[in-house]
Amino acid sequence: MRTTPWRLLHAQTADQLYLAVEDRATHATAHHAEPLVAEFLAGDLLRPVVVIDLGNCGWLDEAFAGWLLAVQRRLAARGGRVVLSRCLPACREDLRLLGIDASLDYEDTCAPDGLKQTAITVPYRAERRTVETIAQGTAELVRRALTRAADVSLERSGAAYDSVT
Repeated sequence: MRTTPWRLLHAQTADQLYLAVEDRATHATAHHAEPLVAEFLAGDLLRPVVVIDLGNCGWLDEAFAGWLLAVQRRLAARGGRVVLSRCLPACREDLRLLGIDASLDYEDTCAPDGLKQTAITVPYRAERRTVETIAQGTAELVRRALTRAADVSLERSGAAYDSVT
């Protein structure tokens, strides 16, 4: 039984959003983080950076990894990037098993001042945007897995990708 709250710590500066994931990174974490990312990206930022601190996170699931890829894509379109900070070996192994570890940036950073916290509540009712973002990222995971596991060209795996999205 859990004795500590499951929470997401966050702070925003002019061009950076800092998210610290505690305990585990799952679909519920993505659900609570997505509105923060959307609000951050609503500003007129030239090179936005989202730092995701995994120093107190023991594992992550496919839904969170899919969301991470979708956020990475949105940031890259604006000249920005996602940075994973203090990524523990277990989380890095999860990312490796999902085949996305090499496509992410790793850089240890310090938490900014003025952290706010959001309790991760379960159950919750996911917003449409969060579900769509997770689905897009998960479809990318499927596409990469098909390409890697079966040595299938991206063109041939397009039908499988389209059926997921």
